[in-house]
Amino acid sequence: MKLVIRYFRNSVFCLRIFSFLSFSFNSKSMITEIKRRRNLNIFDYKELAKPLKMFCFDSLPEGNLYGLSHNLIRYTGNQKKRDSIASYIEHGLFLGSVIPEATFKYDLKRVLTFGRYRKEILSADMNLTKDIVEIGPYIHYCGSLLSDEDLSNLKDSLGKVLVVFPSHSIEGMTTSFDNESLINEINRIKVIQQIDTVIVCMYWKDILTSKINRSYENEGYKIVCSGHRNDIYFMNRLRSIIALSDYTMSNEVGTHLGYCIYMKKPHYVYEQKVDFEEDLNEILKTENMLEEEFNHQKKQLLTIASYFNVFGDFITEKQIEIVDYYWGLNNVKTQDEMKFLLKQNN
Repeated sequence: MKLVIRYFRNSVFCLRIFSFLSFSFNSKSMITEIKRRRNLNIFDYKELAKPLKMFCFDSLPEGNLYGLSHNLIRYTGNQKKRDSIASYIEHGLFLGSVIPEATFKYDLKRVLTFGRYRKEILSADMNLTKDIVEIGPYIHYCGSLLSDEDLSNLKDSLGKVLVVFPSHSIEGMTTSFDNESLINEINRIKVIQQIDTVIVCMYWKDILTSKINRSYENEGYKIVCSGHRNDIYFMNRLRSIIALSDYTMSNEVGTHLGYCIYMKKPHYVYEQKVDFEEDLNEILKTENMLEEEFNHQKKQLLTIASYFNVFGDFITEKQIEIVDYYWGLNNVKTQDEMKFLLKQNN
């Protein structure tokens, strides 16, 4: 019986049936809500962060996160209301040797990831028989949510902009850092670079569970949110936010770093201790990893950060080199290449 249940959970055919039924019964209300959020002001962060059901654009649940599958399909010119990329797609920057269970479980022949670093990790696992395809920073495949005219007008009103990405919480793990120290560093940069507007891009989960947004508002910063992780326009909104910046900054390495460099926005990592409120054993259980793997992951974060730990108004060759290795700057696909790729094995 367990084997039968496991088959139905892992079968793409069964997932497609479930996805179709879910879409059929919920599509009208979901599309209405997604369109409503699409038209919200990017500074209406409290509304954008509100809980949102998953819109089953893709039959694979992971493909629906952050609108990744939606944007890849649209990039090929396919304008169907829903479709599938028939691939397992890693939803962000993965460090260390841990490979999520979902990478193995679906009867698919392809895994999409950023660049050479992750391909080396995935290819080394003898149990993973899928094709590993590097497609570079996913933001390449996402158009801006705001039009060129709207971006230009907004940028004119904001002046010189610093966009800050504070370390964010994830499912089952609540981030913890010295927020006052981060604010002091932001203000230092603001004075030195004569920044007109500081925009803080907060993750939806922290907006819902944290109170640090008040401290940013007290400083006169503007807060934005790319949206809930189930918002199919998450990446499009993120692209618009990064496009508004002259400089970008964070207090920890994350997926956003590679996106900023891809969009030719200098990035600075203010190195400070970032922990989680949960006990280490809880974290290891949540992440399904050993302590040794967890420590190795943290070392890699520090290694990448070391290339960005001095504020600069330009991007160095070394920074491009490290981002290419992890995010695959040179692996982005043209529209025709992506169309051909997604047709294979469908």
